[in-house]
Amino acid sequence: MHFGLSEEQEMIVKTVREFVENEIYPHEAEVERLGHVPLELGEEIKRKVIDLGFYASNFPEEAGGPGLSHVDFALVERELGRGSMALTHFFGRPQNILMACEGEQIARYRDPPCAAS
Repeated sequence: MHFGLSEEQEMIVKTVREFVENEIYPHEAEVERLGHVPLELGEEIKRKVIDLGFYASNFPEEAGGPGLSHVDFALVERELGRGSMALTHFFGRPQNILMACEGEQIARYRDPPCAAS
């Protein structure tokens, strides 16, 4: 029995870890100094996460997420835990109650405008 990560899971870990190191770490000192995340920075992080395909990573594909398994999502969360929660918040993890939405409600509530402060 194999208890290690699959190649796909290793890729998830590597991708999210690199994102945290390259896109989150460089802004942590500024956010700490300011006491808030500048709106433009929050939007930039969110846009990059969407482009990366990990936004709403706790959602299935039919609801606009990447359709990760629970283990895959836990790996994403583990790597995000390496960075400032103020900044990793923009990685987007909508509440599961949205799964009760229908049609355009899903996108409207899953993808709200970013509120950085």
